[in-house]
Amino acid sequence: MKHLAIPVLTALLAATAMSQAPVKMYTRPTPPSREVLERLGLVKAWHVRVPTDGQRDGIFSIQVLPHRDKFQVAVQTHSGTVTLLDAETGDTVWQVNPGSAFWTPQPVAYNSSSILATRRERLYILDRANGKQRAYTIEKTTKLPVYGYQLIFPPNVLFVPTAAPVASEDDLFVCFDNRVIAYDLPNYALIERLAKGGKSGGGKDYGNDGDGVEIDGKTYEKKGRGKEEARTDDTPLAAKDEESLMPEQTWSHLFARERIHLPPLLASNQLGVMANDGTFYSLQRYKPLKANQPQDRYDYQFNKDVTAPMGQHGEVAYIGSEDSGVYALNMVSGKLLWRLLAEAPIRLQPAVTETDVYATSFRRGMFRVDRETGREHWHNRNAEQYLTSNSKFVYATDRVGQLLIIDKTRGIAQARYDISDFVVPVSNEWTDRIYLASHDGQILCLRSRDEPLPLINKKAPTARQPKDKKDPDEGKAKDKDKDKEKEKDKEKDKEKDKEKDARLPVPAGSIVGQASQWQVDGHTLFGAQGDGFGELHVGDAGGKGGKLDGRAGADRLDEFGLDPPATFLLGRDRNGLKLARATLPVDPKNSVV
Repeated sequence: MKHLAIPVLTALLAATAMSQAPVKMYTRPTPPSREVLERLGLVKAWHVRVPTDGQRDGIFSIQVLPHRDKFQVAVQTHSGTVTLLDAETGDTVWQVNPGSAFWTPQPVAYNSSSILATRRERLYILDRANGKQRAYTIEKTTKLPVYGYQLIFPPNVLFVPTAAPVASEDDLFVCFDNRVIAYDLPNYALIERLAKGGKSGGGKDYGNDGDGVEIDGKTYEKKGRGKEEARTDDTPLAAKDEESLMPEQTWSHLFARERIHLPPLLASNQLGVMANDGTFYSLQRYKPLKANQPQDRYDYQFNKDVTAPMGQHGEVAYIGSEDSGVYALNMVSGKLLWRLLAEAPIRLQPAVTETDVYATSFRRGMFRVDRETGREHWHNRNAEQYLTSNSKFVYATDRVGQLLIIDKTRGIAQARYDISDFVVPVSNEWTDRIYLASHDGQILCLRSRDEPLPLINKKAPTARQPKDKKDPDEGKAKDKDKDKEKEKDKEKDKEKDKEKDARLPVPAGSIVGQASQWQVDGHTLFGAQGDGFGELHVGDAGGKGGKLDGRAGADRLDEFGLDPPATFLLGRDRNGLKLARATLPVDPKNSVV
């Protein structure tokens, strides 16, 4: 028994140590004076304090997030408060407290319209413009909204995320220990605009062709009909006992023995996942169309474990390993681009800008590496954590909390200052602003006195990459222009034919459209656009329209047209696009083709 007690006690102590939160040092720092900052060549841009719940509370995470043509700072406290700040002015955009206080969070995921925060097994979707909750159900007895979406895997198993989730405009990917689950996100922004009487936007008529609609060279096939109805007032949905659209699980991937404790990376049509044993897995972003097609694309085994989050630039992941190597891996092709051998294990996330990668080896300093070639520029043995950089200097902290101002060309520290009371330094890959914070809620932003406007160090990824329309052959370009002109003439002829078609009056208040769903190769249609005449072209050989409009096809094109606001986009799921039905206003011009 004595021999058995020692390993059992050791296991219990190890489990207790792993369950404990990281050590949090509570300080009340004083910002550097103006004279000190002048000697350092810096200027205080702004200084704010977010509310905290005493000394048991503190800063959990600070993230610099790109947003259109500017940047924002998302701050989470241990008590659960989420604060969104303007990165340049420090102004509070909004502040909310989703979920219960002191529930275990993860760093937020984001897209252009939402901030997604987790609290244990619940996901909260916040409007990026005003912080309002977008996902909720209605409690049956009290008729009050219950905010959040419960992360459940069938059969009714609750999961707590083990890594920060990652989101795109229409997808969310969450890691649960040895499983990755993909969710389809409703288009909340468009739903809210339509609920307020907005328009889904006009655009080009893509027409129909047989059994489907062709958009951007892809054919969307009709899958079914929905039941959602449109709203055209400003009354909150909860006031009408209506529940919001919720994320829907599209696929999950289970790993045999590996554990996922690092945030995944999204690039192109794949999801990059790093397991705790140093194996990189590339998974299909969308659920395969064929049942026998695997979800995983390939795997890449590194020599030792990977404990630091991965850096990313476009399709390339920058990975630091316990084998003292920094690797550049193309996630789409699976090709290793280069490798840098450092002097010790890499245990901090590599910081990636447009031109450089900054990687820190354990107690051996920071390397500045050319992002494309992997060539080492310099190695500073005192620098520990990258903060930001500009055209002249790199700003970092050392192991005792001093701010180092390093010459960007030579890698030699030009100045240093004690900022150890700001115990929450922030690594900013996006701009040249320095962000420092402490657990009493203070956040300080510094900038170079020579850079009044933010310098962009890393371009924000775009939701859709624009197609290159340039052609090196001028003759071919002219031919393309002629073809475009012919297509425009054909479209004009079609529009004239449609205007001549007979129109039947529809009584005001009639439901004239049913929902339809469209799908293409596992990809979901982002929106529906008309031809400027308020019509929706449905590629249905039967030519069936709504219940009240009977059979369409008077123009022999198997189409039915609905004047606005009769038909518009309400939401999506992984099976396709949901088109809403609506009630027409009192207008004799409203009709069905």
